[in-house]
Amino acid sequence: MKSERPELREAKMYTWYSLFIIIISLPFSLMCYVLEDSAPSAIELMPYGIAGFFIGLLSLFIWYRKWKRLIKI
Repeated sequence: MKSERPELREAKMYTWYSLFIIIISLPFSLMCYVLEDSAPSAIELMPYGIAGFFIGLLSLFIWYRKWKRLIKI
């Protein structure tokens, strides 16, 4: 069995981390929006969920560029 290059393994790992951040943060921010009526303090947490979502998108974009570079090599 052929082993993967360490750079490719690292890119895969961080891509999954980025997707995990996006998957966790988006429902979190939506939940805060839905719970606004029943728990007014929940809306205060919404910016953290939105920030996590955009951080996940940014890291996914960065690792996408790295993937493109690794595949060309």
